[in-house]
Amino acid sequence: MEGWVNEPGLSKSFKQHAMQKMLALSSDGAAVMSGHVQGVFAKLKDIIAEETKDDLYPRNNLIISVCMAHKLNLAVKAQKGPLFKLAQAIVMDLYHLFGSTVRTTGRSVYKKAAQKMCFPDLQMSALFTVRWSASFANSLSNILRVYPVLLEALADIRDNKRLSNSLIKRATSTFHVLSDARTYIALHHVNTTMHGLSVLSQYMQREEGLLIDNLQKWRALVYSIAKRDFLEKTTRNLLERGTIKGYVNDKIERIDTDFLNNYPNKDDRRLLAYNPRAFADFSLDRCSEGDDEERQRLLDWHLFRDFTRTTSYEESPPDLDDPELTFSLEDAPESSEGDLRHYSLAKRYEDFDWNNAVYSSITRFYDEMKRALDVQLVNKPHEFNSIGLLALDKHIILDVIEFNGDFENGFVDYVPTNANFFNRGCPSYFIMEGDILDPNLRQQQILDSIEVLSQFCNIPDLKDSMIRFYNTIPASVHRFAKWKSNFREHSDSLSFYRTLLQYSKDLDVPDDVQQAIKCVLILPASNADPERSFSAANRLSREERSNIKTESLDNIMTVQRNGPSILTVKLQQLALQWMHPATGLGLDPGMPSNLAREGSLMKAVKENIAKGDAYELAKLHVRRHMVVHGLNARKDTEEIKNRLLQEELAKMNIFSIGSSQKTD
Repeated sequence: MEGWVNEPGLSKSFKQHAMQKMLALSSDGAAVMSGHVQGVFAKLKDIIAEETKDDLYPRNNLIISVCMAHKLNLAVKAQKGPLFKLAQAIVMDLYHLFGSTVRTTGRSVYKKAAQKMCFPDLQMSALFTVRWSASFANSLSNILRVYPVLLEALADIRDNKRLSNSLIKRATSTFHVLSDARTYIALHHVNTTMHGLSVLSQYMQREEGLLIDNLQKWRALVYSIAKRDFLEKTTRNLLERGTIKGYVNDKIERIDTDFLNNYPNKDDRRLLAYNPRAFADFSLDRCSEGDDEERQRLLDWHLFRDFTRTTSYEESPPDLDDPELTFSLEDAPESSEGDLRHYSLAKRYEDFDWNNAVYSSITRFYDEMKRALDVQLVNKPHEFNSIGLLALDKHIILDVIEFNGDFENGFVDYVPTNANFFNRGCPSYFIMEGDILDPNLRQQQILDSIEVLSQFCNIPDLKDSMIRFYNTIPASVHRFAKWKSNFREHSDSLSFYRTLLQYSKDLDVPDDVQQAIKCVLILPASNADPERSFSAANRLSREERSNIKTESLDNIMTVQRNGPSILTVKLQQLALQWMHPATGLGLDPGMPSNLAREGSLMKAVKENIAKGDAYELAKLHVRRHMVVHGLNARKDTEEIKNRLLQEELAKMNIFSIGSSQKTD
């Protein structure tokens, strides 16, 4: 990239354009490292100070925004508790037995059991963390959906003396763990949490997502975990589905929340049983031809293991030090071989605190997850946080409008009657115990936020403009016929800010406030792409990057500037370095990297940069975007291609990029 920065066809160099407009840097964390190379953030901050020293408002600040999807992944990877590790070991073990394409015996037994029991033979996947929590969550979900089938397949292998001793030994160990009702209950709680994290992760990987909205959703998730919402939801679902019930005196009976949470209870000797027919994936339409009497036996109620007794060999705990029960890299491709050599399901099960009721282990898991999320939400120096954005928070401005009075003298006492933690964006000025709004804390945080925005957005006199805006916006809104009354119910804030900017004259929004809104709008929340939560550079091998002969791809993340687009280093977007493709197509994730195609694209891009032919650059960019999303070969996508091209040309005109631009 360094060889491109002064190509004669550009009206200004990449560096000039970026340094004049850059407000923030989005990174996965590496860019803030210090040392003999200082780190990308430190270098950019020094360059900006030098490049703007003669400007009307010289700048010496740069906002660092560590990718929130990356932060969420760090919170998941930080989990070292016994329940989390047990769930991971179960995923690996079931893949080893039933998912691997190398070991076909176990797969065959599993598929036959699924057919006999009228269940789908869902894929047992290896343990991956590359796609954040989603891969782990999907693996757990598949396990829980076919839990009765897995137990039957494990029992079949255990009792079949014609199979290899190592396979029988592993199946016996796994059956010992999965036949414990506490394992079944605990896995549901891990699964619920992982799916909640996955939904948040997918939301945060939207490149057009706003930091202010991402922070709100993060706080809402932490609040739900802290208030035991996930715990109560999971327990309620377990009871309502009827997959698990109590067993006493040869009778199946309903159980309540207290019994489930306190299982096992020394004073209540009831066992737990599961009903295969109650699982959502059971369907008579899937039944294969076979022995109806055997099928009836398989689909009757089955008791979970009574772990308080060890009366037969299959109920005895496995040997913790047996090397045949450990894992390989195939079971967890992202792990180290050294770690896996000493890692087994038997050890993870032994580590679990089974001396107490299952509730204590589950609550410990939730507490550990909350702590990890809290740690990642704490911002580092030069990193924007929720309080720094509060002055322009949608809910604050809407409350100011409803208050309709003198902000400095009256708003400090204003408490909306219907305000609660969730409908005000989960802010820190609420006292969580009792869900009470603290108006004095809110007022102080707003004033603190104005100072932060003034500093980092380079707006020296922002406070006076913000106070004037707060005092005039109520009357302006009441006069403005196009104002929407349901902004608070919108899941994101983009339409709210778009209205303030689009109708700034009608709403009497001061110029400095408009500038602050733009600053908030372009704060990078994520440097994730839909295909994978790293840049395309990270999809290339070291050899491929070496062949491209640039180190820029290794260390530059996503750079945000004062405008609606992103300056980003991704191979599929090199055609227009600082342009972000149109969103909203709702298309499938892109294709994997191919060095030959990427190299050819880079060559064409460089040639057109040398010519200064911005129109051809835009065409290359759009063509690549269409290919990545599988649209290039379809006949019905011409309209999409033309619309994307016109949008890219419009962006170039807005920012005066390129020396020859066509509009046809």
